Amino acid sequence: MTTLLIDPKSIKANGYSSSIAPLTKHSAFIENAISVFRMRYEYADLVKTWPVDEDYYEGHRFSSNSDVAGRLLSAIGGKIYSELRKSRMYKMETIEDYTATTEIVALEGDAFINSLSGSTLDLLISDSMRDCASADYWYKFEKQY
Repeated sequence: MTTLLIDPKSIKANGYSSSIAPLTKHSAFIENAISVFRMRYEYADLVKTWPVDEDYYEGHRFSSNSDVAGRLLSAIGGKIYSELRKSRMYKMETIEDYTATTEIVALEGDAFINSLSGSTLDLLISDSMRDCASADYWYKFEKQY
């Protein structure tokens, strides 16, 4: 199997997606890393590092390690699917294709997550927290019920 070369800086959290499924076995590891990250960084300090063109709120998504981990793993899975499509290794015409592709995403995800440095993981956690805080703001102040 060829391991994809993925630039971690190209991974951007954007909610939950089905691409998380092959990577859920990493949830406990990622949630533990998020707990350690929270001990080192305060919300107010993180917001200063995020884009100024978005609004943020320290709501329940931001405060939930599970929600942050879900967005992080969804972003990684989505990037792997995207790279597989670019490399023509991705097709979903039959159930066998789906199974094979899911297995490839799981293997690529394992390799990617196991290769992350602490500082790179911190960048991905911060971006996932940004996505959660942005969603928290939208649901708290903008969504019309």
